[in-house]
Amino acid sequence: MSQPPVIVDVGAGLIKAGFSGEDEPRCIIPTLVGRHKERAVLSGIIGGRDTYVGEQAQSRRGLLAMRSPIEHGVVTNWDDMELLMKHTFNNELQIFPEDHAALITEPPFNSDVSKQKWYEILFESFGFDKVKLVLGQLMSLYASGRTTGIVLDVGDSGANAVPVAEGFVDLHAIQQIGTGGRDLTNHLVRMLTEKGYTLESSGEKQISRDIKEKLCFVSPDFEGQELLPEQKQKHYILPDGVQITLEQELYTIPEILFNPSMIGNEQTGVVDLVKESISKVAMDLRSRMRENIVVCGGSTLFEGFNSRLQTEIKGQQNLYTIKQVKKQGKQSTWYETKKEKLDETKEQREERSLKGAVNVTSCDNPITSAWLGASIMGCTHSFPNEWLRKINF
Repeated sequence: MSQPPVIVDVGAGLIKAGFSGEDEPRCIIPTLVGRHKERAVLSGIIGGRDTYVGEQAQSRRGLLAMRSPIEHGVVTNWDDMELLMKHTFNNELQIFPEDHAALITEPPFNSDVSKQKWYEILFESFGFDKVKLVLGQLMSLYASGRTTGIVLDVGDSGANAVPVAEGFVDLHAIQQIGTGGRDLTNHLVRMLTEKGYTLESSGEKQISRDIKEKLCFVSPDFEGQELLPEQKQKHYILPDGVQITLEQELYTIPEILFNPSMIGNEQTGVVDLVKESISKVAMDLRSRMRENIVVCGGSTLFEGFNSRLQTEIKGQQNLYTIKQVKKQGKQSTWYETKKEKLDETKEQREERSLKGAVNVTSCDNPITSAWLGASIMGCTHSFPNEWLRKINF
């Protein structure tokens, strides 16, 4: 097989596809399938002029009822997923699958049923001879030039904190929440509706998403912020020429990632997500995790995201230690008197292990980092032995 492996990073918002060994994907398409609203009853029919995928669906957003086949990282509609893959392989990459191997990213804790379905589609429906599923967050870490660190991946349908030590994922310490970019878009729709702008259809929600991505930013201090004049008010012109004025929406929408309770979600925010994941790895690895926090995913692209995350992780470290001291009713031995570690309790040792430098960094392109890491992985000398062959399926 002389042709390079096909690399596909499957996200809830975007699909990135290309070939191993290249620096960027050949195509990036929305993970969308659209059908004519008046013919939605025929949604079970695959193919035909009734159905559009990717950019085709995006460009007809006002005429179609659109949906993503992925919810919270899990494929919920395999017929639509197969349509998107067919479009990717046939129209975008224009390949003969039997001439290539396929390397596909998967989410943490991907079920055996889902893995089996991926193999079935890739082997039987498309005819690939070799297939490998790889963890997307691990690929992002590789793309950053690291083999040890913790990856915070905030995408369209949720967020994952994935710690990795020397290339091995600590499954026990992975933390997940279901709050992602899609929730932010939906809340912006509600806020705009309260101001008299109705953008509720699937096509109009894409406008809200565009507003979110182009204008919103993360405030350094949500409660006591002092905004610059240019941050207090921004404008967006709708396709019909109507101008929307945005004020508190600009910083309230990204704040949901740090405080999901704002939309009635009782899950933790991204700061605690990272902190809890680090607290579950071995103590001798925690400082390295804190020094190598790699963020990726489209919902980390807000201006100010990285600096806010770094500041709060540092700040929570100190608060968390103080709270523990107050609960015990006295100062920790190691903190006040600098005594030897032997005088520490197990809880005090664990708290001390969380201290140290904090460094938050982004991949060069947080949206395509998983694809790039997989592209690199597909070229390594040891990787040919890791493929699952069709004959063994």
